[in-house]
Amino acid sequence: MFKKLLITSSLIALSTVASADSYLRGSMGQTDYENWGYKDTSYGVSIADKYNEYIGAELSYHDLGTLENTVFTSVQTFEVEGFNLSVVGFIPVNDRLDLFGKVGVFNWDSTLNNGAGTVLRKDGRDVSAGIGAVYRFGDYLGVALEYQRFELDSVSAENISLGLNIEF
Repeated sequence: MFKKLLITSSLIALSTVASADSYLRGSMGQTDYENWGYKDTSYGVSIADKYNEYIGAELSYHDLGTLENTVFTSVQTFEVEGFNLSVVGFIPVNDRLDLFGKVGVFNWDSTLNNGAGTVLRKDGRDVSAGIGAVYRFGDYLGVALEYQRFELDSVSAENISLGLNIEF
């Protein structure tokens, strides 16, 4: 599985060099796990290629944070991270502002440590979707505000993030 992801990311990276409408985004936000009441800081990095002003592809890595829960004297932790491959649709509002929506596949890994030395690992491949806006300050820098929802088997993770775009 890792080989396929590495090949896919390499192809996207190579196609990105050939395009004038590509971006690299680093983001930080907050993840809320539906029905759990837990929130934590999230981090992400994305590389994308816009094939025209309306459509593109994006490959991203997301660390959705670490949730901690104390049960008696032990601390339980739950972590989710993964790679996301999305098709992105853009609506140019003006020269500086784009709205976007995306749908993709989130290839995730989770780790649950019950605090007593038992570690449970699970992985999966589920649907992701998101909406957002990018405002460009100049030719190369912009800021993105984004909402994404990741399905993780029977749990949903909702993420809102603020990111810095570097366009090339």
